[in-house]
This record gives sequence, structure tokens and C-alpha cells, in this order.
Amino acid sequence: MRKLLAALNWCCAKRIPIIHLSVGSSTLKDYRDIKEVVKRMLHQNQIIVSAQSNTANYSMPSCMSGVFGVEADERLAGSEFYFSVNKYGLARFYASSKHKFCLKEGNLYKTQISNSYAAPVITAKIHQIMKSRKSLPLSIEQVFEKLCNRKDVGYFMQPDFYVNRDKLYDNSEVDLDCVVVYVHGAMKEIIVFLCHLRDKMLQEEYECIGISDYHNAYKMGLEYPAETEEADVVINRVSMLYEPDVIICNLQSFKRAKVNTEQEYHINYTSSLDVDMIYSEIEAHFQEITL
Repeated sequence: MRKLLAALNWCCAKRIPIIHLSVGSSTLKDYRDIKEVVKRMLHQNQIIVSAQSNTANYSMPSCMSGVFGVEADERLAGSEFYFSVNKYGLARFYASSKHKFCLKEGNLYKTQISNSYAAPVITAKIHQIMKSRKSLPLSIEQVFEKLCNRKDVGYFMQPDFYVNRDKLYDNSEVDLDCVVVYVHGAMKEIIVFLCHLRDKMLQEEYECIGISDYHNAYKMGLEYPAETEEADVVINRVSMLYEPDVIICNLQSFKRAKVNTEQEYHINYTSSLDVDMIYSEIEAHFQEITL
């Protein structure tokens, strides 16, 4: 992770126009550091092409907004590719990873079905687009438009949350196996505490993610649900996508089933994770603040 951040920061400082990655992280505690450098690079109009993890549903930076995340599609061949939005609402390029290379010894090498072999297809296409531009450089949005031959860049360039994901997500076969902490209240201080508790979990080496529909929650690295999603749907979707040990949830809309103004918090869990530390952190906090 340290080497990845060093490489990204170097590319950012040197303003490398196209960055191709077949590495990343699926560890949630790395999200903030990766997003910070990716944000700076996007502001500088740098193109980032990143192969999605072959094993995890969510990996960084490939799943971040504005990054050209790529997965292999075994049905494609050569330089074929297409753009789609997957069942989690994440924008994704799907490309062929079937390539043939003639080695120095004269042998023919065929690549395997792997996201790392699919990503170069998109990088090559983007390079062709940018090389053909003889005047002012294209913006990231314009590169996306030319690559996909479409104008609707909303799914691609908005912040790291997506609306109407409940229409894409199948919630029928989810086996929730993690600790879910529901923190109740409709104050900004509650969100600050949620972030504190999440960071504490990450420091303790737990995979942890926070959920809130507070209007600026996404700026704090929290999962921001669609307005029409019910609480159980939100939690199950997040559990399947990120596969965390702990979910900390604050849904302030009174339309959602899990909002409770009488309790300060409650904890549901079906895993074997020790929750003593979670209880002690919450109790210590609620002794300091007034709800």
C-alpha cells in the first residue's frame, strides 16, 4: 500500500497524463488515502485506468468515481469492450483479456482471463483518443464521451455514491455476517461520532464502513444511500459489496424503518466478532455528549 501511494503521488506531482494500474486495494482503511490522491489527480485532468480486483467486489481505485475501472469479459476478444453499470451501481468498463503475443523464441503466448489483461485495452483506446487531439487537451468527461460514444456521464463522474441503486440490486439472497451498529439521532455530532467510531475500528484492523443519509455524509467517506432504499436493503447491499466486519449505520430520514429516537444506539450481530470494544467506545462517547 505504501508503494502504491508513493507511485500515485509521484504521478500526481509529475502530472502524468495517463496512469495505468493493475494494482490496488480492497482494504477499507486505505480508502481515505487513495481517494485523496485520486481526487488531486482528477482535478488536474489526469486519466486513471485501473484493473478491478479479480476476487473482491470492491477495490480501489478502480471503483472510485472518475476512474476508468476495468473488468474482463470472457465473451469478448481482441480489442472489444463496452461500458455498463453493474448490479451495485458502479460504473465499469468491460474489455477482452484474450490476447496473443509472439515471444522472442518464436512461441505464441495466450493471456488468461484476468482484469489485468483487460485494462490495457481501455488504456490503448484512451491513448488513441488523446493522441488524435491536436489542439487543447480533452477533459476526463470528454474522453469518456468519445470512448463510449455517449453523453450521459452522470454515473461516471459524480461523487463516490450512486442514486437509485435499489433498482439495480438484488437483495433476495444475502446472508448478512457482520456486526451492525445503529447509532440514532439527527445531529451533525452523531455523524462526527460515527466517523470516529469507524476510524477506531479501522485502527483496530477491522474492516469497517459507515452508512448515513445525512446530506454531506459522502464527503466524510460514508456510504450515501438512495432516497428510496429501505434500511435493510441498504445494509445488505453494503455488506455484499464491501464485505466488512462492521457496519455503522445512521439513517436520519424518518421514512426509514431503522430510525429510533428513543434509543441512543443498538447493536445487531450474527458474526463471531468480539463487540466489547465497540460497546466501550460507544458508552464512552455518549457519556461526553448530550443527544
